[in-house]
Amino acid sequence: MPAIQSSRCPRCGAARAAQAPPLDLCPACLLATALSMGDEPCPYQVLAPIGEGSSGLTYLAQALESARGYVALKVLGPRDDADAVLSRYRRWKPALASVQHPSVAKLVDIGLTAEGHLYVASEYVAGWSLAVLGSRASVGRPERVEIARQLTGAIDAAHAAGVVHLKLDASKVKISTANGPHATILGLGSSLIVDGADGEPDVDRIALARIIRDFGSEL
Repeated sequence: MPAIQSSRCPRCGAARAAQAPPLDLCPACLLATALSMGDEPCPYQVLAPIGEGSSGLTYLAQALESARGYVALKVLGPRDDADAVLSRYRRWKPALASVQHPSVAKLVDIGLTAEGHLYVASEYVAGWSLAVLGSRASVGRPERVEIARQLTGAIDAAHAAGVVHLKLDASKVKISTANGPHATILGLGSSLIVDGADGEPDVDRIALARIIRDFGSEL
């Protein structure tokens, strides 16, 4: 059996398994970077880690300007295209701001940490992932239909502003049940800016139809 190859974190030298997410820094170093962000230019204080993906770690953070509240702060590994990402953010910012729908989480800010790592700050949304909630028999048909209606309205509002999601799936939808079911789409516009990829509205519609089908609702 061939040995499992590993790479090393360029900051601390810790070994990382080949199957680990392809981050240049190990999770511990990304966390240390995030925790050091009380200094300018990043205006957020990290409170706790809440997730890890293939491109970075996400934290619950609080804006140092209290009026901006809590955000989901994703810190990305080192990139050579930071200037291009910031340029795309400036270009897309007016379109994203024009998406006014209660089921769309706002992209708050994109910038650089004191160490030069890109961060993406989005409106923090509490609740269950639709990918988890959809398997629960306790969620009745009326609630499922209402969630489908909200998601359809959110995508229509985004498309009207010229914005597509690109990576829409059930894991990118949060559901709150505090005052009846409320669906919120996460990450709208992030891939357009960070990945620099274009997309077609039909891709969103196909993804949404798949989500609704799997969730057991019909429009």
